[in-house]
Amino acid sequence: MNAGLYALSALFFCGVAARRVGWIEARHGAALLRLLVVVALPALLLGSLAPMEFDAATRAVPVVAIVAAVALLPLTVGAARSLAVSASSEGSMVAGALSMNLAFVYPFAAAAGGHDLVARFVLFDAGNALMQFTLLSFAAARYGRGRPSPDGALRRAAQAPPLWALVAALALNVTHAPVPTAVYEGLAQVGRALLLAGPFAIGVVADFGRLRSAPVWLTVVLRSVAGAAVGAAIAWAFGLDAAWSATVTIGCGAPIGYFAVMLAAREQLDVPLAAAAAAVSVFAAALWLPLALAAAF
Repeated sequence: MNAGLYALSALFFCGVAARRVGWIEARHGAALLRLLVVVALPALLLGSLAPMEFDAATRAVPVVAIVAAVALLPLTVGAARSLAVSASSEGSMVAGALSMNLAFVYPFAAAAGGHDLVARFVLFDAGNALMQFTLLSFAAARYGRGRPSPDGALRRAAQAPPLWALVAALALNVTHAPVPTAVYEGLAQVGRALLLAGPFAIGVVADFGRLRSAPVWLTVVLRSVAGAAVGAAIAWAFGLDAAWSATVTIGCGAPIGYFAVMLAAREQLDVPLAAAAAAVSVFAAALWLPLALAAAF
């Protein structure tokens, strides 16, 4: 098994330990995550997605992420209401269950399969990013500060650098713009290198409060267990081959994204629930993700 996979897991636990002993604060980890969202993810999207060659199978991959989120939404709402939680807690559960943290997966994928495997997850993340900055943002707003107008939802989505990078990458791909291969390779390398700091930063911001809360654990199960099952079912329905099926199954089972915590804070939802669920989810992924990638690829 690739030792680099567990070295990346160790970075997450180093982040947890560094915060606990007082060497670094949560705000520093949050600042690092914002840097990764603004710089690393756009660079990786442009460098990996723009030069990719699409066929019938690859065109279906981003759709899987969107369909999986749509399928999980009513399932999560039903589960939350069975626990009779508040509207703000239900909103945080929805944010956590639908937010797929592919940024956490990228460095593990790079260690397991290099650029080609990262490119597979980047393609899947294209649909995930579109879903998060539109459907998920809109859903979270309904639970929090009121239903936004269509214009308001679009303005919020337009503020996300990864979404602009996604649009640019697709435009470059469709138009076959004469961009030197070295430029794409350089952008992808910069993105992958910077994202190595992701597991450490997520460990720094991890909040393990409310660990005995049923909504926390249910959100984690919905995100990774139900998410992976839904992804596998959709991959089978779409007729994807083994490698792409493994990609979308792992992608749909990715841990809860930090974006869910940011959404909870922005929309005044149950932030402690969102933070605790994200911490537990990422902690678990640091253990199961290397095994899953090693087995599949």
